[in-house]
Amino acid sequence: IVGRGIGRISSDVTASNLGKLAYGDEIDFTKADLAAGITNLIGQTIATAAVFAALAHKVDTIVLTGKLTRIQPIVDTILNVGQLYQRHMILPPQADFVSAIGAKL
Repeated sequence: IVGRGIGRISSDVTASNLGKLAYGDEIDFTKADLAAGITNLIGQTIATAAVFAALAHKVDTIVLTGKLTRIQPIVDTILNVGQLYQRHMILPPQADFVSAIGAKL
């Protein structure tokens, strides 16, 4: 939308997840565009909540767990947001089973 970076925000950061939908018939969008926008939005929402919680508690490291860690585009988005805010993100092996592993222990 802007075409260049602003401050510490680089030009490749998402400005609009579903921007093509706003134009209706003027711009073609596919189901893949919609899916990519929603996937990115989910990853950004998770990451933003995690980052701000970490900042509030002065924590630099965030551990990713849960079933959504199986979806690589969501993980990629979360990691990118973590980099933007200079937070260290850890994706442990079998992150999607952390709750079950913890319950067993």
